[in-house]
Amino acid sequence: MYLQIFSTSRVCKAYSVVFLFSLSFPLHFTGTGESGKSTFIKQMRIIHGSGYTEEDRKGFTKLVYQNIFTAMQAMIRAMDTLKIQYTSEENEECAQIIRRVEVDKVTVLERKQVEAIKNLWEDPGIQECYDRRREYQLSDSAKYYLTDIDRIAMPSFVPTQQDILRVRVPTTGIIEYPFDLENIIFRMVDVGGQRSERRKWIHCFESVTSIIFLVALSEYDQVLAECNSENRMKESKALFKTIITYPWFLNSSVILFLNKKDLLEEKIMYSHLISYFPEYTGKHSSLTMLTKIHKSARFCSLNGEGKVKLHSIFHIFHIYTLSVSALFLIHFN
Repeated sequence: MYLQIFSTSRVCKAYSVVFLFSLSFPLHFTGTGESGKSTFIKQMRIIHGSGYTEEDRKGFTKLVYQNIFTAMQAMIRAMDTLKIQYTSEENEECAQIIRRVEVDKVTVLERKQVEAIKNLWEDPGIQECYDRRREYQLSDSAKYYLTDIDRIAMPSFVPTQQDILRVRVPTTGIIEYPFDLENIIFRMVDVGGQRSERRKWIHCFESVTSIIFLVALSEYDQVLAECNSENRMKESKALFKTIITYPWFLNSSVILFLNKKDLLEEKIMYSHLISYFPEYTGKHSSLTMLTKIHKSARFCSLNGEGKVKLHSIFHIFHIYTLSVSALFLIHFN
């Protein structure tokens, strides 16, 4: 097994090798639910694909609205579960307005709803609830959208590229994205990460030569949406082991993509890693911390447990929505 943490300047060369052997074959792109797979695909479309026209961006408008209501409804439910009080009866009424919204049918933001959302987001109780988001399911983009609600609520609103990167829509089934890189077309295959989706794709990639496996570093203190007793990081570890030990993937190169570094650096200041990985003894915020988190989770030690180590595994840390940082991943210099 070849394993090393690459600096940005060295990643270009290492990843060029991986992709040069993958030009005529699908590149399998996977990870557990909400690890950032679809966001990465969007980044590749912006950087290396056709990008998003204004008409494309307009098509995301209702999804942005729906993400806002989904996030606020999740916090309202959590207020009850966590027994947190609103600071005023008026905000309790605002919560009722948002509760009644049928998210799937939302296509516009009504003024009354916008005012209710703004009042709730400014409520100290909701802010306390947000700070405790690891105790329930809340999208990573909640704060981004809610703090910018005035812009999003404008009649002339058209989602920006950053808005599109933040939109959460669960992937179902198998979706293929072609990319043209320097006149060479290859296929990136995105698959659903939730448990219910995996049986649809796990056996479909006998010819895959390279796999990108995403792990969200910020999930170390969160549980699965499908099972509230299972730690997300441990689920990622279990799926990673499944992937690298399947017969179809034994000769594939593996890129372990450690995602959401920025969210981790924010979270680690108040949710201590040692509570979930007792072997961790590093500082709260540093590259050493990130390396130790990776080692604590022991992903790469799963490569060839009790067997000959067959995989070449590359891994790198990545910021959740920083498109520019994805440039070095697929480049043929």
